[in-house]
Amino acid sequence: MPDSIHLERIDNLPGLHELLQEIRSHSNFMAGSICFTFSYVDPNDPNLPSRIIEGLRNAPQHHSFLADQDPQSEGEQYTFDPIHRHARWVANNEEVLDILARGRLNKLGAYSTSHQEPSRQEKDRIDALLSAKGPYKSYSLWQGDDPTCAVCSQYNNHLFSNFFYEVAWDWCIQIVWADVQECCIIFLTDTD
Repeated sequence: MPDSIHLERIDNLPGLHELLQEIRSHSNFMAGSICFTFSYVDPNDPNLPSRIIEGLRNAPQHHSFLADQDPQSEGEQYTFDPIHRHARWVANNEEVLDILARGRLNKLGAYSTSHQEPSRQEKDRIDALLSAKGPYKSYSLWQGDDPTCAVCSQYNNHLFSNFFYEVAWDWCIQIVWADVQECCIIFLTDTD
């Protein structure tokens, strides 16, 4: 696991809070986000997303808002564990735009009436929101797939917190603006 980096919390990107409110209003989703500045020698390091999430894990005061949402089961203690060593952050702006646009339009999740792809215009609206801070790169966390690993054979082996409901509609997304050394982490889980 790459070393963590120090994160300083900042306000959410303008419009992001409203976008996540829209996603929560349409379905059974819990959604949260948190934004940070970071100081790092090489903001284009391919391990940057792992370093950021490890920095968040090492600062419980920053991720405790996840524990304040509906608990998964009565009496269960909130957890935020290290990410499984084979899980990987995949850079893919288009996939993240698709997830956020589908969520905003109630086309994402078990209780959505439609799961069709959003239009280019719908994705462009999300892209304009994210581009307001400058060029960005977004990442989604994918499961490990090492055939020799017992953990990789488990469903949703990439999930690192019991904030997630371990359903088919779980995402952890990072959006990184390397030029200004800021990032935003978005957590989505369908509670079905």
